Amino acid sequence: MNSFNQQLGSVKKASRSLANLSVDSVNQVLIGVADELWNQRNHLLTENQKDCARMDKTDPKYLRLELTESKIASICHDIKQVATLESPLDQILEERTLKAA
Repeated sequence: MNSFNQQLGSVKKASRSLANLSVDSVNQVLIGVADELWNQRNHLLTENQKDCARMDKTDPKYLRLELTESKIASICHDIKQVATLESPLDQILEERTLKAA
């Protein structure tokens, strides 16, 4: 559990750095995550098969948790799609002044 807590601490530190990245940098990170996910797909599929082998195939969660190459491709596509969206950060979406009571 200590290793897990250390990893969470590392993620928390990294999140502070990520919060200060430009939109272009965030998009590059997203594309990098998608590319690395695709590059590691064989390892992920192997480990996922081990996990699924311990599950009851009649468990409703089984099909949702079982990875396939096409599911990983879809996830990668979706991550890259997010990178093409306009960032909502630092934008005022609506502004109004309320009347005093």
